[in-house]
Amino acid sequence: MRRVWLAGITIGGLLLAPAPAAAQVTAADTAAVLLDAARRFEAQGDRRLADALLALIARDYAETPAGLAAAERGAALRGADRAESGRVELIVWGTIYGTWLGLAVPAMFEADEPTPYGAGLLLGAPVGFATAKAYGRSTAMSQGQARAIRWGSIWGTWQGAGWREVLNIGDRTETYCAPPEFGGFCNTSRVESDVAPVTAAVLGGLVGTLTGAAIARSKNITTGTSTMVEFGSLWGLWYSGATAALLEVDGEDAGLTWLLLGGNVGLLAGALGGPQLGWSASRARLVSITGLAGLMAGLGLDLLFDVDDEQGAFAIPMATSLAGLVAGAEWTRDHDATRRDFGERASSGALLGARDGRVGLGVPVPTPALLPTGYDGQRVRREPGINLRLFDLTFSTGR
Repeated sequence: MRRVWLAGITIGGLLLAPAPAAAQVTAADTAAVLLDAARRFEAQGDRRLADALLALIARDYAETPAGLAAAERGAALRGADRAESGRVELIVWGTIYGTWLGLAVPAMFEADEPTPYGAGLLLGAPVGFATAKAYGRSTAMSQGQARAIRWGSIWGTWQGAGWREVLNIGDRTETYCAPPEFGGFCNTSRVESDVAPVTAAVLGGLVGTLTGAAIARSKNITTGTSTMVEFGSLWGLWYSGATAALLEVDGEDAGLTWLLLGGNVGLLAGALGGPQLGWSASRARLVSITGLAGLMAGLGLDLLFDVDDEQGAFAIPMATSLAGLVAGAEWTRDHDATRRDFGERASSGALLGARDGRVGLGVPVPTPALLPTGYDGQRVRREPGINLRLFDLTFSTGR
């Protein structure tokens, strides 16, 4: 119904547009009339309708001047929409992160009273909101770039807290010596700081945020790449932790070091491999969820067969999760291409379409056009009407 409504409004725009002389009606004239209607819709604030009409002109009248102008304007509108979605996501995260800082900063200064925390909540969220909003206005921000900044904050917080724990930054040692009459022996122990973990988390998060913002400002990060970076980090954590268990790494700090380094390896793998693979965010999620399904299946096998050996208990989920990731990558091999093909078929508006040996069904979309209504021996008379495409067959010849 929306498509019929779309066609109706478009035809209305055609009827309002200046009618060209019948003898001069060409494809270029039709495209120009449609482009004028699209501009009117955009001026009236209906950008989605304008974008749909611009896509139609760019597809069906690609060789005309209006078709080229429609393609350029449509790309600009879609770019603006992506930037707006990125700014919205950045503002949401900025508000959440500002709330966290509003609680963490008083803890850094060992506040014991509720008043500083109340002031932190009062100021943190609004300041985070205003900062993210101002930054989003100052630069174009895609959704992938906004997610890079968000993940930089989260990952930096984790890295700061983790490395502080490994390196014992901020901790102190205390030595207790027994009186001489009791032997005079001394015992030295480490006393963990109450402030250092929060301070490291805050500083690490700020460094991660600034790093993510710098990278996002210099590169056009797609949502697919940002998703692969996030999932790569998490899978790096899992495999590094499981590998440490298989190798029987001793010591809490040593195990944490494996987690920190393994997560960074996964993050770098996602950052470097994402642009090369060119996966969409949906494909990255599907592959990751199949890996998670494999991981859960492995844990189920551990319980089913009552695996007591710790190494075996980790080896089985590692193998099944890897199998899940490989299977997911194979299963989604044509996922992005299928989505693009589907989009092309849908935009063609044909009941039956065939491209590159693939056949698909679609919903016929009414398309506004200037249709011939008669011929007086010298010229063809045309009036605004609707095309309803039933077949869209594309053939290619090899050389």
